[in-house]
Amino acid sequence: MSGSGEIVLRTNLANEDQHLELHIEDQGPGIDEALLSTLFEPFVTTKAPGKGTGLGLSVCHTIMHRAGGEIEAKNLSEQGAVFTLRFRINAS
Repeated sequence: MSGSGEIVLRTNLANEDQHLELHIEDQGPGIDEALLSTLFEPFVTTKAPGKGTGLGLSVCHTIMHRAGGEIEAKNLSEQGAVFTLRFRINAS
């Protein structure tokens, strides 16, 4: 999201599957539908050459997976995108 806009953080405690969800929503243009299926793969970027390597979301995905969690991204119905991070709750 470039320029002005709003970012909304929401949380949800899912007791039935022992996860805490963090939803990060923005009012940007959304994510190109062609990129959604590869968004968390290494070197996927929409930035101009020399402006980013496309490793950030791949690293986030690896960290979440190794911690027993998940991360996903999708477009909102009207405008913007939402990233959802699901953190496993340690029951001990």
